[in-house]
Amino acid sequence: MKFIALPLACLLLAVACTSEPKPAPTPSRTITQTPACPQAIDNLAEPLPETEVFLDAVALPTREVLQPNPSGEPDWLFAKFGLLVRATRTVTLTVDPSAAEWARIGWSDLDYSTELTIPVCSGTDSRFRVYAGGYEVRSGPRCLPLIVRSGDGDGDGTARARISVGVAC
Repeated sequence: MKFIALPLACLLLAVACTSEPKPAPTPSRTITQTPACPQAIDNLAEPLPETEVFLDAVALPTREVLQPNPSGEPDWLFAKFGLLVRATRTVTLTVDPSAAEWARIGWSDLDYSTELTIPVCSGTDSRFRVYAGGYEVRSGPRCLPLIVRSGDGDGDGTARARISVGVAC
């Protein structure tokens, strides 16, 4: 029995060691990003005066024209403004499909993309969590259309927002 078991074990070991490894995933720029819990830089009891609250979940800067600056990529401008999300709500922001070729959004440590979801990240505290980042537009100042979604209780639904990046909407 020892003589049969040893060759069988060697054969199984040889097969296991010679199988081709799985290729590593190719990194690519994602369109949709949902972080486990992005890094907030602050908490606010109330939204900022230059923001408008949508779906009782997110405060966006719709009451002022944001100042764009070169982003570091040719033809792209960046307008910095923190994202304020109520800690008890999940929020998805999507660049309207009509603007997907020339607009991107990004906060925390995520790449800029056309859609971003911020999940509930802390217990029952109803303050707004603040995430660093902002809006990017290509080929000059633009009025950036966003679709806002939330689905964690009262105020669920969809809304539309317009962000003035270098030009009033």
